[in-house]
Amino acid sequence: MGMFDTINVDRTLLDPLMEANDFKFELYDEKYYSFQTKDIENALTEYFIEADGNVYVRECDYEILTKEEEEKQRKQSHLGLAFPKIINERKTLDTSIWGYVKFYDEFTTDTERFWVDFEALIQDGKMTSVKVKNVERTLLEEERKNIEKVQKYWRDVYDTWEWQLLDRIRNIKTFFRKLIFPLRKRIEKWEERLLESAKSKAKQ
Repeated sequence: MGMFDTINVDRTLLDPLMEANDFKFELYDEKYYSFQTKDIENALTEYFIEADGNVYVRECDYEILTKEEEEKQRKQSHLGLAFPKIINERKTLDTSIWGYVKFYDEFTTDTERFWVDFEALIQDGKMTSVKVKNVERTLLEEERKNIEKVQKYWRDVYDTWEWQLLDRIRNIKTFFRKLIFPLRKRIEKWEERLLESAKSKAKQ
C-alpha cells in the first residue's frame, strides 16, 4: 500500500453526502471521520478539516528517549519499536495545500462492503468543496458464492491426472535444484581458480 497521510474530516461536512448516497462510515471519534490520502505528502502526516473548512496539520514536539527508556519500550512493544515522547501537541493552519485532494476508506456492513472515494478542493488552507467521487459496493453473499466457485474450480483442477503429474515433475525439479546448487557453486569456484592460474602463467 505504501506511505500515505491521514485526513480527519468534521462529520458535519460529510453526513449529508453519506445520507444522499445511502452509506455511513463509523466515526473516528465523536467529531471526525478518518480517511487515508495519497495526494499530499505521503509522510504519515495527520490533517484535520474542521466544520468551517479550515485545514490544520497536527504538529508535535518530542523528547528523545534515554537509552534505558528506549530499551524498556522495545521490550514492551511486540514489534520491538521505540518512539520519542510527545511533550507538546498542536494543530496549525496549513495553507500549503492547493488543489484537488482525494481521500478514501473501506467499511463493511452485515451484507455489503463499501469502498468510497471523496474529492475535496482545498485552496489556501480551506476546503471549498467536497463530493463523493466513487462508491463501490460488493454484496458479501455474492462475493462468498464467487469465492466458492473459484475454490471448486481449482479443486477440480487438482483432481486431474495432468495436475498430479505436473506436481510430481515440479517436486522432482525442486529436489534436483537443491541437490545441484552446492555442486554448481563448487564448479564455478574451480573454474575461477583455473582461469586465474591460466592468466598467471601467460606472458604479458
